[in-house]
Amino acid sequence: MPEIKGRDLGAVIRQRAAVLSIPIVFLSAESDPDKQLELMQIGADEFLTKPISPERLVTAVSILAERFRRLRSMMLRDRLIGLLNHTTTKKQLSIELSRMRRENISLAFALIDLDHFKSLNDTYEHPIGAQVLKTMSNMLKQRLRMTDLIGRYGGEEFAVALPDVSPSNAVLVFDKVREAFSQIKQIHVGDEFNVTMSCGVAMFPDFEDVPSMTKTA
Repeated sequence: MPEIKGRDLGAVIRQRAAVLSIPIVFLSAESDPDKQLELMQIGADEFLTKPISPERLVTAVSILAERFRRLRSMMLRDRLIGLLNHTTTKKQLSIELSRMRRENISLAFALIDLDHFKSLNDTYEHPIGAQVLKTMSNMLKQRLRMTDLIGRYGGEEFAVALPDVSPSNAVLVFDKVREAFSQIKQIHVGDEFNVTMSCGVAMFPDFEDVPSMTKTA
């Protein structure tokens, strides 16, 4: 203000897909219910009437921000194991590739597949399959860097991107994960069993886009 009115700015924001879900709070002296409803129709999530105490304003914004964070997490992450979901993983990988291209940095992309997972589910039922998926997820989060991209790519498939590593180092990292995972004792009603994984790695800049890296891995 005064270059643009709040309602016009709100309408513009709601036209942008990248920020579509970000909550908008209108703060105004406007008390006409019809005008408030009009603002809600263009995308307002909350309407606060002046005067308002700083404490109430902060509380209202904090509640909406927390709700947004939870909803965003649900949209971006796999509900079962908490890793990035398939769509978000592909999107983030594309972003990472663009950054690697700009900065002339290598990137290792790996697809991890749990071996004979259908047979495991048939033998021990789906709750045990979920347990194994969570074990794999936790191991990847513990052994890889905060800057590495980790996602669930499919039913029993995981996708991982390691920036700024050589092919030999990437293979070494994933081989250590493979060995460590195969040694974990999975337990079901007194029975112990082991699960193994297979992994393929593709390197950027040898492969320059998401489809070719995915296919190769």
